[in-house]
Amino acid sequence: MKLDSPFFLTKVECPVCGQINEFENIKAGAYTETGRDTDFGPKGITWTNPEYQKINPLLYFMATCRNCFYTHEFNESFKEWKKDRSFVAFRLSLIQERHQRELKQERSVINRLGEALDPEGHPFESAVIKLLLGIYDEKIIDESNPLDLGRYYLRIAWLYRENQKREDTAHEIEKLDLTSLEETLKVFQSNFQTQKEKIYELKASLDACFRTPTRVVEMNQKKEQLQIKYLKGLGKIQEDISSLQESVDELTDICAQSHNFTLGAESENIKIIPKVLEELIPSQSPFGGRDHLTFRSFSSSLKEIWSEIPLNECEAMKLALKYYKKSYQEIRDITQENQKIQAAYLIAELSRRVGDYQEARSYFEEAKSTGQDFIRINRDDPNKIALAQKIVELATKQEFTLKKI
Repeated sequence: MKLDSPFFLTKVECPVCGQINEFENIKAGAYTETGRDTDFGPKGITWTNPEYQKINPLLYFMATCRNCFYTHEFNESFKEWKKDRSFVAFRLSLIQERHQRELKQERSVINRLGEALDPEGHPFESAVIKLLLGIYDEKIIDESNPLDLGRYYLRIAWLYRENQKREDTAHEIEKLDLTSLEETLKVFQSNFQTQKEKIYELKASLDACFRTPTRVVEMNQKKEQLQIKYLKGLGKIQEDISSLQESVDELTDICAQSHNFTLGAESENIKIIPKVLEELIPSQSPFGGRDHLTFRSFSSSLKEIWSEIPLNECEAMKLALKYYKKSYQEIRDITQENQKIQAAYLIAELSRRVGDYQEARSYFEEAKSTGQDFIRINRDDPNKIALAQKIVELATKQEFTLKKI
């Protein structure tokens, strides 16, 4: 691993097949966030090492066994799963049995998702797939954790959102107005042509200076030497002018090609695409065993056998909302008051985002009421109530936006 890598490795034995895997841990300070959206999704991410800028840290949120594709959230509990008595005693054997059964089916969801993983070639798609594998393995037994399922689907929604921003940015670049660039280039070409004409005038003046014959042989030799020096210097200028002319012609050609590209022209002559577009525009190479051109096509085919595969941000939010509500109503997974306040707020915010405004208003009120009670009871502990205060403020603000609808 490179010295400037933002990762360090941790070895973990797979609970299902026993293979020892090395998983990447993101180092503290490897990236920064530019802020959080109202559903707590990062608004932007900047890696310290720019080589990783097109990678979303959520690619490393889940750990997937390279041998059997068993997937779990890559947290401390998973790293030390052998010490988790509850997991070993009540969940492990059932997970092993059902996961292995799925693995033996050639076209099972687990196999198709696992075989499509390609973190280097398809980082966005692989991040979504790993979360889907984690969801599938969580649901593979009857006693699944709806809070975790809600958290995982919410992160898939964030991934779709970030990917859509990349696509939108790419499209904006495609639509750039090149009028100003073309006008500036025309002025440059005009000035450059004037300079070329000045060179021709300089050459003519030089010829005129040395055209008058002289009878003094010694003087002829000195003039000839001087003329050679002048011509040598002028020749160097002409070489530079010729090289610059090639560069100007190339720039003009690039501008023309870029102009065609921005207008949506499809031409075999358009070969120069800015590097930034190559990074922003999603790959169109065959996906998922070369059966599908796009990730959406691949996901749609899986959706036929597993209905809870979201194809976009909205579908992911609806599934996150479903499981957050289930968790909130069952209570058992939400053990801390702060979690309850946050869950109520997220149910409200996700409801607002998917268009269920009545549900949103109800849960915003729930989040505010529960949060205010918690703040009042713990008002002497600023650290304890900090999150609750933030959520109450957010709930109040988002509830106000609903009044305009």
